[in-house]
Amino acid sequence: MGRVYKDDVGTIYRIEIGDTTDGATVFYFLIKKPDGTETRWPSAGNCTIYAANPGILQYRTIQGDQNLAGTYLLQVYMEYPGQPWRGRGETFVFVIYDKWKPT
Repeated sequence: MGRVYKDDVGTIYRIEIGDTTDGATVFYFLIKKPDGTETRWPSAGNCTIYAANPGILQYRTIQGDQNLAGTYLLQVYMEYPGQPWRGRGETFVFVIYDKWKPT
Protein backbone atom coordinates (compact mmCIF):
# COMPACT_ATOMS: atom_id res chain seq x y z
CA MET A 1 0.00 0.00 0.00
CA GLY A 2 1.19 3.50 -0.76
CA ARG A 3 0.79 6.45 1.53
CA VAL A 4 -2.53 6.95 3.26
CA TYR A 5 -3.73 10.53 3.60
CA LYS A 6 -5.87 12.39 6.09
CA ASP A 7 -9.60 11.86 5.48
CA ASP A 8 -9.06 8.92 3.10
CA VAL A 9 -12.03 6.53 3.18
CA GLY A 10 -12.01 2.87 2.20
CA THR A 11 -8.43 2.06 3.23
CA ILE A 12 -8.24 -1.65 4.09
CA TYR A 13 -6.14 -2.73 7.06
CA ARG A 14 -5.33 -6.45 7.35
CA ILE A 15 -3.64 -7.67 10.52
CA GLU A 16 -2.33 -11.21 10.87
CA ILE A 17 -3.01 -12.26 14.43
CA GLY A 18 -0.64 -15.24 14.46
CA ASP A 19 -3.44 -17.56 15.57
CA THR A 20 -6.88 -18.50 14.41
CA THR A 21 -10.05 -16.53 14.91
CA ASP A 22 -11.99 -19.80 15.30
CA GLY A 23 -14.30 -19.48 18.28
CA ALA A 24 -13.66 -15.78 18.86
CA THR A 25 -16.86 -13.83 19.42
CA VAL A 26 -15.32 -10.38 19.81
CA PHE A 27 -12.57 -8.99 17.57
CA TYR A 28 -11.86 -5.40 16.64
CA PHE A 29 -9.02 -2.91 16.33
CA LEU A 30 -8.19 -0.58 19.21
CA ILE A 31 -6.83 2.69 17.83
CA LYS A 32 -4.83 5.49 19.46
CA LYS A 33 -4.88 8.59 17.28
CA PRO A 34 -2.08 11.18 17.05
CA ASP A 35 -3.86 13.51 19.50
CA GLY A 36 -4.00 10.73 22.12
CA THR A 37 -7.70 9.93 21.77
CA GLU A 38 -8.60 6.26 21.81
CA THR A 39 -11.30 4.62 19.72
CA ARG A 40 -12.07 1.31 18.06
CA TRP A 41 -12.60 0.18 14.49
CA PRO A 42 -15.34 -0.60 13.77
CA SER A 43 -17.16 1.57 16.29
CA ALA A 44 -19.69 -1.27 16.83
CA GLY A 45 -19.57 -4.94 15.97
CA ASN A 46 -16.53 -6.85 14.77
CA CYS A 47 -13.87 -6.59 12.08
CA THR A 48 -14.18 -8.93 9.13
CA ILE A 49 -12.30 -12.22 9.05
CA TYR A 50 -10.28 -12.25 5.82
CA ALA A 51 -11.75 -15.02 3.67
CA ALA A 52 -8.39 -16.13 2.25
CA ASN A 53 -6.90 -16.68 5.72
CA PRO A 54 -8.94 -17.00 8.95
CA GLY A 55 -5.91 -15.82 10.92
CA ILE A 56 -6.22 -12.32 9.43
CA LEU A 57 -8.65 -9.63 10.52
CA GLN A 58 -9.52 -6.78 8.19
CA TYR A 59 -11.27 -3.46 8.40
CA ARG A 60 -12.21 -0.92 5.72
CA THR A 61 -12.11 2.65 7.04
CA ILE A 62 -15.10 4.97 6.98
CA GLN A 63 -15.46 8.75 7.16
CA GLY A 64 -13.81 10.12 10.30
CA ASP A 65 -11.53 7.15 11.01
CA GLN A 66 -8.42 8.81 9.59
CA ASN A 67 -9.26 12.41 10.36
CA LEU A 68 -5.87 13.38 11.82
CA ALA A 69 -2.43 13.39 10.24
CA GLY A 70 0.31 11.73 12.28
CA THR A 71 1.25 8.46 13.92
CA TYR A 72 -1.49 5.97 14.85
CA LEU A 73 -1.21 2.90 17.07
CA LEU A 74 -3.33 -0.20 16.49
CA GLN A 75 -3.90 -3.27 18.67
CA VAL A 76 -6.19 -6.20 17.93
CA TYR A 77 -8.64 -6.98 20.75
CA MET A 78 -10.19 -10.45 20.97
CA GLU A 79 -12.40 -12.51 23.26
CA TYR A 80 -13.13 -16.24 23.21
CA PRO A 81 -16.22 -17.47 25.10
CA GLY A 82 -15.48 -19.89 27.91
CA GLN A 83 -11.76 -19.04 27.87
CA PRO A 84 -9.96 -17.29 30.72
CA TRP A 85 -8.01 -15.03 28.33
CA ARG A 86 -9.25 -11.92 26.57
CA GLY A 87 -7.13 -9.00 25.55
CA ARG A 88 -4.87 -7.17 23.16
CA GLY A 89 -2.28 -8.25 20.64
CA GLU A 90 0.95 -6.52 19.77
CA THR A 91 1.03 -2.86 18.76
CA PHE A 92 1.25 -1.85 15.11
CA VAL A 93 2.32 1.65 14.10
CA PHE A 94 1.23 3.46 10.95
CA VAL A 95 1.28 7.03 9.66
CA ILE A 96 -1.50 9.07 8.09
CA TYR A 97 -0.09 11.92 6.03
CA ASP A 98 -1.38 15.44 5.62
CA LYS A 99 -3.07 16.12 2.31
CA TRP A 100 -0.68 17.26 -0.41
CA LYS A 101 2.37 15.94 1.44
CA PRO A 102 4.91 15.14 -1.29
CA THR A 103 6.60 11.74 -1.39
